[in-house]
Amino acid sequence: MLPFSHGFGLYCPPVLTVFKGCTTVIMKSFDPKRMLEIIQKEKVTLTFCAPVMLQQMSEIPHFEDYLKGARIIVGAGVLHPSLKKTLLEHGIWLRTTYGLSEAHCVSIMVSEKGLIRDGSGGQVFPLTEIRIVD
Repeated sequence: MLPFSHGFGLYCPPVLTVFKGCTTVIMKSFDPKRMLEIIQKEKVTLTFCAPVMLQQMSEIPHFEDYLKGARIIVGAGVLHPSLKKTLLEHGIWLRTTYGLSEAHCVSIMVSEKGLIRDGSGGQVFPLTEIRIVD
């Protein structure tokens, strides 16, 4: 669940689900309680979220019960270390991404090992070149 106005929300989830033959659930607008209910009802196994969305969902009582079995890919912002800690303590599967619209969405995805270190930029996608300039 990412806004279609964002490059990652527009391209990555729809393209990934089409290639994998998955069902796609689209919400008209974001409501944290409603999203949790949809994840549980539809047995969602993979969702894409911005950190602010995860923050709002984590404020719903027993939010972790709704997310059982779901994997969450986080994009469109930095996942705060305290929120990451809360989610991981509840056994929620997370991966974070970094990208740019001009890089066609995602250029870096943090592996499980990278998720342990706060401030990690992650690993570069295969066949992608990164240059850091100051």
